[in-house]
Amino acid sequence: MKKRAVITVILGIIVLVVLIIAVNNSIIKLPVENVVNETCQSDSDCIIQQVGCCPCSMGGEETCMTKSQSLKKQEELAKCSKGIMCLALYACQNISCQCANGTCQNK
Repeated sequence: MKKRAVITVILGIIVLVVLIIAVNNSIIKLPVENVVNETCQSDSDCIIQQVGCCPCSMGGEETCMTKSQSLKKQEELAKCSKGIMCLALYACQNISCQCANGTCQNK
């Protein structure tokens, strides 16, 4: 009987983790495509920006974009629910940005 209860608890935890990952990967990421495409002239025009409701330190993503694109993205991020559940997973990749062919890109 105890073995069955332990298995049930473990399966419940697995289902919960899968649901959290699914939510993190679909609902709380705001598409980068919503940002207006703007060109850069030099590397200093580009900065790293969080792209979803969760920061990379909590399972989210970040990418390079121009400073003006970043301001627009921050306005979108301000609309994220304050009660959103983020996955406690460090996903930062310590990227740096460069301007290549007029677009900000990860180095």
